[in-house]
Amino acid sequence: MLIALWILLSCAGCGLRYEYIRPPVPAALLEPCPVPELTGSTWADVARLAHRRGEALTECSARLQAVRKIIRPDDPEL
Repeated sequence: MLIALWILLSCAGCGLRYEYIRPPVPAALLEPCPVPELTGSTWADVARLAHRRGEALTECSARLQAVRKIIRPDDPEL
């Protein structure tokens, strides 16, 4: 019992500190993703909107992927 207490107290004085380091993420990657709005009232306008929203989603996904690579550079799935 005394040995366990001695080990516990001796480890408490080791001075181990853990510090979380957050890597810097470029501000451009943290900007809100734009959501294109419908302009017009024809089916062609709706088709253009769908295309623009698809492009916006692709851009937003690329930003998210870039942030993930910065935060977890050793993750093999990225």
